[in-house]
Amino acid sequence: MLSITAMIAAARPALAETLGEAIADAYRHNPGVEASRAGTRAAKERVQQARAQFGPSISADASYVYGWRRVTQNGLTALKQAGFTPQLSASIDQPLFTFGRLTAQRRIADAGYSASIADMHSAEQDMLANVVIAYAAVLRDEKLVEIARANLSQLTEQLDQINARYSARYATETDLQQTRNRIFSGQAQLELAQGSLLASRNGFRNVVGHYPDALARLPQLPPLPPTVEDAQALGAMSSPLLESARFDLAAAQGRIAQARGNARPYIGLQASVARSPLTIESDDPHEATAQVQVGLTVPLYSAGLLSARIREARQLADAASQQLEQTSRDVRENIASYWDQLAAARRALPAYNRAVTAAQGALDGARQQQLAGQVTSLDVLDTARDLLVSRQAQAQSEAQIYVQHALLLGAMGQLRADAFATDTPPFDPSVYRPASWTGLPSAPLIQAIDAAGYDQRFTPAPVSVESDAEPGHDMAPDAQ
Repeated sequence: MLSITAMIAAARPALAETLGEAIADAYRHNPGVEASRAGTRAAKERVQQARAQFGPSISADASYVYGWRRVTQNGLTALKQAGFTPQLSASIDQPLFTFGRLTAQRRIADAGYSASIADMHSAEQDMLANVVIAYAAVLRDEKLVEIARANLSQLTEQLDQINARYSARYATETDLQQTRNRIFSGQAQLELAQGSLLASRNGFRNVVGHYPDALARLPQLPPLPPTVEDAQALGAMSSPLLESARFDLAAAQGRIAQARGNARPYIGLQASVARSPLTIESDDPHEATAQVQVGLTVPLYSAGLLSARIREARQLADAASQQLEQTSRDVRENIASYWDQLAAARRALPAYNRAVTAAQGALDGARQQQLAGQVTSLDVLDTARDLLVSRQAQAQSEAQIYVQHALLLGAMGQLRADAFATDTPPFDPSVYRPASWTGLPSAPLIQAIDAAGYDQRFTPAPVSVESDAEPGHDMAPDAQ
C-alpha cells in the first residue's frame, strides 16, 4: 500500500502551487467571503430604501365589483338592482418635514453600509489568515511525515545491525527487543503523522476549494513595524474590527435622532383621486372626486412609550461607545500577543536548529561508539529519539513563525490578497450600483429640509481608557 506522501508525490504536477495562487482561488470563490460581499450589497440596498422614503409613494386601486341591492317597502319590492360596475382610485403621499426622522433612518443605513464593508474586509482577512494557516500546516505535516519516515528508516537500519550483532553474540535479546519496541513506536508515529497530514489537507480544501497537490515554499511576508507601539498605532487606523465598531456607534447615535423624531410632529402632503359609479347596475351615472391636503400629525400622549424609546436609544449608544473602547482594547491585545509570540518563536528557532545539529552529531558518535563497544544499543536508541524530537520541534517552530507573522499582519489590518497575488485586485463594493432614481423627484429637496430637524445630541458615559505602557516587547530578528 502506498503511503499518503507517496500518493501525493505521484499526483504532483510539474509546477507547484504557490501561496499566492491558493489565496487568489480562495479570494475569488470562498463561500464565506462571497456571503459577506452579498451582505454588503444588501446593506447598500437598505441605503436606497432609506433614501426612497424621502420621495413620494403612489398607489392605485382598480376593481370590477358585482353588486346586488334590494329595497323593500310595506312588504313590496321598491327597488332591485344587480350588476357589475368598475371602481378606480389613486393616492399619493409625500412627506414634507419629519423633524429628522427620515434623515436619521438614512444615516443609520449609511452607517450600516459602512460597517458592512468593514465586516467584509474582516471576513476577507480571516479567510486569508486561514489560507496561510492551512498552507503552512500542509507543508509542516509533510515535513513531519518525512521526519517520521526517516526515523523509522534509521530504526530499521539499527535493527539490522542489532540482528547481525545478535547472530555474532555481540548483542543480547534485550538489545533486540528494545530496538523492536522503538520500531513499533516509530510505525505508530508515522501513522499519526500521515493522519495529521490528511487532516491538514482537508482544512486546505475547505478554505481554498480544492485539495493541495505540490506546494511551493512559503514566500516572504510583508515586513513588520519596528516596535509594538507602531504596530498598535497602525492597527488603530486599519483594523476592520475597529472600523466596524466606529460605524456601529454612528448608527446608534442615529437611532437617538430617530427616536426623537418619532416623538415630534409629522408634516405630509396627501392627494387622491377616485372614480366610482352612483348605481350598482350601471357605470352611468358615475362621479369623480379629487382632493389635496397638507396634514400635520402631532403625537400628544403615548403613555411613556416614545420617551422610553429615546432613553433606550441613549443607553444603546452608550453601549456602542463602551464597545468601541473594548474593541480597541481587543485589537491592542491581539497585536501585542501575536507580537510577543512571534518574538518568542523567532528566539526559539535558532536553539531548535542547534539542537538538531547537536542531536545528529550525538547519534553519529553513538553509532561509532556502539561499534567499539563503548555504549549500549539503548544509548543509540535514546539518541535517535532525541534527534526525532528536535527535528519535530524545529519543523513546528518554523511553521509557527510564519503563521504568527501572518496573524500579526491580520490583527493590524494589513493582510491583503494583493500582497501575495498581484493579479488579484481588492474587491470594490462600489462596483455594485443600485438604481439611481430612488427617491426622485422630491428626495433631494426633502432631504435638505428634513436635515434641519436632525437631532443626535449624545453625551456618552465616561470610558475607561486602557493603559498599555509596558516594557519588554522587543521583536527578535527574523531567523529564516
